[in-house]
Amino acid sequence: MMPQARSLDEREPLTPCVKVCRLDASGFCVGCKRSVEEIMHWGAMSRDERLHLMREELPKRWTD
Repeated sequence: MMPQARSLDEREPLTPCVKVCRLDASGFCVGCKRSVEEIMHWGAMSRDERLHLMREELPKRWTD
């Protein structure tokens, strides 16, 4: 089951991070399912890019 993102509210930082930061064998964080590259570029991503990743891409990784 996918953990809830911290917030989709515009007043708060938008992040899927749940403070469980370890990479699994496939190279994704076990807490949020982001890749190392996605984590590294998170701060430079636009809000729309973050929302797309959180709503479209990350949920798929929880079902794989």
